Amino acid sequence: MRQAVESINRNLLSSRSLQENRLTSAMTTSFTQENLYIQRINMVISHVREHLKTDLSLDTLAAVAGFSPFHFQRIFKSITEENVNDMVVRLRLE
Repeated sequence: MRQAVESINRNLLSSRSLQENRLTSAMTTSFTQENLYIQRINMVISHVREHLKTDLSLDTLAAVAGFSPFHFQRIFKSITEENVNDMVVRLRLE
């Protein structure tokens, strides 16, 4: 009986450890992906600042970031809390 209890305890500890590792891995992956998105959006902002007098269409800026136009708009807005077009206009007026 004691061996059975010890076996169950080992399995529970192993299971908990596995769950914690998965959670940590998921959090790290999420954090890493978020950092990658921020880097790509920063590349776009730098590109806009360097090319204010040229055509800065959504397709062009999405290509700079390496996203589809739809995905780029969503990511840009979630990170900067500003629409792409609003940022371009604001930078052109500064």
